[in-house]
Amino acid sequence: MTGTTGFEWRRALAGPDPSWWATRGSRHTIAVVVESASPGQPLLDVARLAGTDPRLRVVFAAAPGPSAGEVAGLLRGAGAVVLP
Repeated sequence: MTGTTGFEWRRALAGPDPSWWATRGSRHTIAVVVESASPGQPLLDVARLAGTDPRLRVVFAAAPGPSAGEVAGLLRGAGAVVLP
């Protein structure tokens, strides 16, 4: 596996891209709900790999609960767009 640059990493984590919504075709959005920080990092790694496919967009949400703040911080620190 090759390393990715910061730009590719942020694109994979659903960075804002207006052209994404303007183009029609077979594009899909994957919503990932992270319950705690422990499985959060592997999910970020999988999202990075899925984001290399231009037909996919990955978005994240922190599940409600005691670790929601920690998860939201992890996701924001990785540059992911965190949905409410």
